[in-house]
Amino acid sequence: MLYGLPPQVSAAHGCLAQAIFYAVVGLAEASSPGWESAPTLMGARSLAWTGVLATAVVYGQLILGAVLRHTGSGLWPHVGGAVLAALCVLWLAARVFTENPDGPLMGPARALAALIGLQFLLGAATAAHQAAGVSAWEPWLTTLHLGGGALVLAASLTATLRAFRLGRG
Repeated sequence: MLYGLPPQVSAAHGCLAQAIFYAVVGLAEASSPGWESAPTLMGARSLAWTGVLATAVVYGQLILGAVLRHTGSGLWPHVGGAVLAALCVLWLAARVFTENPDGPLMGPARALAALIGLQFLLGAATAAHQAAGVSAWEPWLTTLHLGGGALVLAASLTATLRAFRLGRG
């Protein structure tokens, strides 16, 4: 409790911050130069709905992470959520790799595949340092893990929005 606020307030603050970041990423994507001139892609709507699922699960995972960080409880729901989020994100990435290998969804899909692996390593390192009582690196690892979660959310949302845009026809 850095500022002496109740843990629920701090967790809600973390969730709101992610929602604002989510909105900024969406605005940036929708106002990008190629947004209006994107070609139509058959099957993109189905990819977009996979993206909606992945993005929603990632945001839910970020909520579980905020609760864990600010209350100190809920490790196992967070771990379970991490597995579910990884499966959803990797499913989205795999679909993009097979259905749109040369399209504008490849950048976010590659980022998702790489970031999920990094997130698991950072999460495991954070938990190991906390369990061992090693506090020197723990704040850095936790912050990197939180930032990685935000990047997963951004890449998932970007892939989802692009897929909706490509499937407009």
